[in-house]
Amino acid sequence: IVTQGTPSFCVGDPVNLTTGLYSSYLWSTGATTQDISTLVSGTFTVTVVDGNGCVGVSPPVVVDINATPTPTISPDGITQICVGETVTLTSAPAVTYLWSTGETTQSIVVNTAGVYNVFATDPNGCSAISADVTVVVNPLPTPTILTSGPTSFCTGGDVVLSTQVYSSYVWSVGSVAPTITVSNTGTFNVTVTDANGCSDTSTLYTLVDPSYPNADFTFLPSDPDVGELITFTNSSSNYTIEQWNINGVIYNQSPWDSSFNAGVYPVQLTVTNAQGCQDTITYNVVVYDELTFPNVITPNGDLSNDYLEIEALKPNSELSIVNRWGNVVYKSSNYQNDWNGKDQQGVDLKEGVYTVIFISSENKLSHFYVHLIR
Repeated sequence: IVTQGTPSFCVGDPVNLTTGLYSSYLWSTGATTQDISTLVSGTFTVTVVDGNGCVGVSPPVVVDINATPTPTISPDGITQICVGETVTLTSAPAVTYLWSTGETTQSIVVNTAGVYNVFATDPNGCSAISADVTVVVNPLPTPTILTSGPTSFCTGGDVVLSTQVYSSYVWSVGSVAPTITVSNTGTFNVTVTDANGCSDTSTLYTLVDPSYPNADFTFLPSDPDVGELITFTNSSSNYTIEQWNINGVIYNQSPWDSSFNAGVYPVQLTVTNAQGCQDTITYNVVVYDELTFPNVITPNGDLSNDYLEIEALKPNSELSIVNRWGNVVYKSSNYQNDWNGKDQQGVDLKEGVYTVIFISSENKLSHFYVHLIR
């Protein structure tokens, strides 16, 4: 018997057996042809009769059928991955491999959604295709930061930052809550994980400082006298609303005028801008009584009448002390009620009568006499 092909074959692969040319044939399978084909394992013989009527039996031929391989694919993790991730698919050991991607290695690395299989050949030369493995690539979440109100707020204000609904959250400030309340300016983001286990981080969200108003005002004259009309003018910037307060009296616009008795009056101005931010400033307005000049000083160190003290003295007033010979022995361009009978060099002056020349801050000239007694 001659085999056409290997006597060791795979399921589904036929093996042809043939013998020489004789008058008749009888195979162990019952076939009576010169050639037979088999798809099963077994031992085969043929009995032949030649032209002389002689009978012969062939030696037995053993045909083996090898089982069909069953290649399997093993992923190194879940086959539902996220964009940017990979999964490795590995075939069971074989001699050769041909993946549906065209690759011929035992393992392939996949980052694209699709259906994958492998055609594997075992050491017997038998081949089979594996079951399909489906890889799903889920998109990444796309979180955006949402706000509950203005993102530029004044001192003492706050804003709630949130994002869309996901499975978990990690904010740049460390919070893992769905929302955070922020009372300071800065840059914020949130990393979220969705139901598929995919994570991504939002773009940076910046809370900026608001534009605060700057409160300021002027009043003229700056050194008013009793009964003198004072004009108050708002010189603030970046504001929409103004409110003045002087001893509980409220004004809501400027300029405005008023006069006062002698004394010190705190005048407060609060300004508010369109964002609701405020700034406040207070100036003390000093209203001066009529000037009163003394005529005697006694600088003897008893803490009584030691200095030439002018009542209702205003800043930037000039004072000169002149002796009987017309010499200026003391002078101050911004007198502070601090002359105690000494000359410009700090030497005690002699007792006597001295002329005082006084020029007010309004540039009004006055003169009077003072008696220096020790």
